[in-house]
Amino acid sequence: SSIEPRFFWVPLQLQEPHAIVLLAGIITNTPGTVTAQISADRRWLLVHALHCPDDATQAAITQDIQTRFEAPLKEIFE
Repeated sequence: SSIEPRFFWVPLQLQEPHAIVLLAGIITNTPGTVTAQISADRRWLLVHALHCPDDATQAAITQDIQTRFEAPLKEIFE
């Protein structure tokens, strides 16, 4: 199967700047994903996924980021 890369925005619940930067680093260190940008209002992360062929996969990756990484950081920092 061929690789189907995609950029997409992930909404953030985090508000603490250090937590957002840490989340961006965690995403970048996760194989197949990289954080490309944080929106000016710090409410969105632009993520590039190496293989994201459809909207369902995008939703699954977004959900994974929010539950596995963002939620624990929210407990720690906020």
